[in-house]
Amino acid sequence: MGMNLVAELNVMYRHFWLGRKKLDGMRRPAWLTEGHPMELVYRDIDILKKYGRVYYGILVQANVVLFEKKLDVDCPAQIVYSDDPKAKADLELLSAVANAVYSYKNKPLEEVPLEWRELAACVTDEYSYAYKHFEVGYHGGKAKMHMPTIMVFRQHLPDGILQGRLFPILAAPEHTEAAMILPKQYWSRYLWAVKEG
Repeated sequence: MGMNLVAELNVMYRHFWLGRKKLDGMRRPAWLTEGHPMELVYRDIDILKKYGRVYYGILVQANVVLFEKKLDVDCPAQIVYSDDPKAKADLELLSAVANAVYSYKNKPLEEVPLEWRELAACVTDEYSYAYKHFEVGYHGGKAKMHMPTIMVFRQHLPDGILQGRLFPILAAPEHTEAAMILPKQYWSRYLWAVKEG
């Protein structure tokens, strides 16, 4: 029997709810100046606590220091996720979208299909800190997708570094563009198994 990925999302949300929705370890890095776009998650943290749901996020790109332990600093990353009920747990779709977006990085825009150009510009300009809403074709219809730039808090990650591309994230797209990786204490056994290989 295959893994019920939607049920796993519900398990992690229940862990988050039973844990009284604590979001600890959100240090403000020294490079984050006043008025910086990445202040959004600190400003809207209470919105995430109140309205946030758990989704699967696929990494598009991240600051390279997040893959190493030698620099203990929190940095941005770009992810793709869907809050569309029919697509939110389709990891194959999410991975395909993330791969497609990244494949257009640094390409001349005239070589990028029109529907991907705004996303391509975001991943090419690593300081855009953009949040993009878009749709992709899905089973004869459309599926809603989101590509936010998030702050990655090392204390929320196993071993304090990014490993792999799949992460549970906390987001409330109807209320805020802020999103973050769900703290590791709320992860399901399935996600821990994925990270531990």
